[in-house]
Amino acid sequence: MAEIRHYRSGSDEPVRVVGRAGAAPRARRGAALRAIPRVVCPLLLVAAVVLALLFGRQVFGDLFAVVGVTRHVRRLPQWWPYAIAVAACAAFAVGAYSLAFGRRLVFKVLCIGVLIAASAAPGVALGWTSGFVGQMGRGGTPEQKTTVAAARTALQRPLPNKPVNILLLGIDHAGPGDPGRSDSQILVRLDPQAKTISMLSLPRDLRWDIPGVGYNKLNAAYTYGGVKLAVKTFEDVTGLPINHFMRIDFGGFWHLVDILHGVYLPIDHRYYNPEGTGFQPIDLQPGYQLVKAKQALNFVRFRHDQKGDFTRMVRQQMFLHEVQRQAVRWSGDWTRVVAMAKAISGLTTTDLDSLKELLAIVNMALTLDTSHIYQAHVEGSTPTIGGVSYVVASPSAIAQAVHEFENPVLPPVHRAAASTAASPSATASATPAASPSPRAAAAQRQGYDWSAWRALARRTPLTLEAPTVWPPGLGYDTASVPFRAYSVETPDRRHVAAAIAVGTVTDVVSGVTEYWGVQALRWNNPPAIAHPSAVRTIAGRTYLLFYQGRSLHMVAWREHGATYWVINTLDDELSNHLMLALAESCQPVSR
Repeated sequence: MAEIRHYRSGSDEPVRVVGRAGAAPRARRGAALRAIPRVVCPLLLVAAVVLALLFGRQVFGDLFAVVGVTRHVRRLPQWWPYAIAVAACAAFAVGAYSLAFGRRLVFKVLCIGVLIAASAAPGVALGWTSGFVGQMGRGGTPEQKTTVAAARTALQRPLPNKPVNILLLGIDHAGPGDPGRSDSQILVRLDPQAKTISMLSLPRDLRWDIPGVGYNKLNAAYTYGGVKLAVKTFEDVTGLPINHFMRIDFGGFWHLVDILHGVYLPIDHRYYNPEGTGFQPIDLQPGYQLVKAKQALNFVRFRHDQKGDFTRMVRQQMFLHEVQRQAVRWSGDWTRVVAMAKAISGLTTTDLDSLKELLAIVNMALTLDTSHIYQAHVEGSTPTIGGVSYVVASPSAIAQAVHEFENPVLPPVHRAAASTAASPSATASATPAASPSPRAAAAQRQGYDWSAWRALARRTPLTLEAPTVWPPGLGYDTASVPFRAYSVETPDRRHVAAAIAVGTVTDVVSGVTEYWGVQALRWNNPPAIAHPSAVRTIAGRTYLLFYQGRSLHMVAWREHGATYWVINTLDDELSNHLMLALAESCQPVSR
């Protein structure tokens, strides 16, 4: 009897053979083989879930951290991570069902490939990212590994959901073989509950009894004992716990700025050091501008003006503040983000080798309102002891700076909002110098000379606005460049018209001259005016108020197709009332 084979549609094996002995057993064996995937696939799925729960907590934590950062960096809708999760689960379910109950072998193989790729992609991405982080904390040169291992013995582990203190060390090397000095020491405090960032700077020349070394300059702690001794000395001075550190040399600093294509900074006056003076050469004109690479490095290192190292600390904090303010400008460019990640991993040494920890810091830095960043620094006398120039700060001065660092003061926006339109008497009572009478202030206003402003107006297409309130104690930077017309490069490589008038004020106590300014810019949304502390409308004009703690640092407004602002000195020497009075009194300058 001839064999008659019966097949099921889409199956290669017969389900029944008639006319041959053993047909039924073969059919039963085929059915058993087809049932294996139905049993094995669910078991494999259950095993994968169990293994993920047991060993994948860190991976999932890192994955959610990456998703959180990506959402903020890309400004994507809040629902998109959940949509991706639902789509991934649906694809996995369809693939698993096809493997278990599908009939075509080609389709099963395709499903297996898709599932493997989908499962491996997050792991590959996380492994790639973790490789950069691990290179900073665990990899690198033998010196970096030794540095991290030694520093960890001095660091204190942060508590969950509590403020984290990170010591930033900028290292300067005199040459090959030189261990270097920590010329910049800034403690950054990230408070996840208050959603604030505070910065505390100590003078590099602060005279202190360094553990195991004796009295010396603060930056010598790094020279004698590396990061570990620098951490212990900083803790000894401030009484604050240090949880993490990040170290970068100045060469790496300007390289990172170069990758970012520069940072927009409000330059308060001309910074000038010619070649051959023994100092880093710099020629940086005043005004809001894009500062690149080595110019940025020389700017934050400059200490040959105003209060020397004290003013330099303020500049360094201002630089970090502006970098955070402009994070959105870079974060959407993934090519630059990857280049930045590679550069940081190669140029930075840190104990932060956990992707979850690092991403939590990055996430806070990217999303924090710039008005919630606070600055504090320590000043003191500058005696010469044993032929060496030191900074000597009193315990009360250090304690006050530490208190401001740990307890940042919210901007007094309610008091500022109560301000009325500027008047000569209100302005005079708030001047940093001796307060003149209302009559004297009015005389200054009537005698204000517009000739220099008109000359500047003829050199720029902008409609300039100048303050008509000008009390005694204020002047212009006649020793350098008091009025400047120029252009600013925007992120899209356009060049827009700009102008700056540099004003001066002399501190009656120290006799030091500081610089403030009136800026005009044909740019509707420059980074400088992102995240104002408050918005106030006075006499039909809307002002953006920017505070540093209690001090009103900048007042900005838009008119005539341009953006204007009055900006305080680096140390905020001008009072809040005077800042508002100057801004409110600004009027167009005729040519």
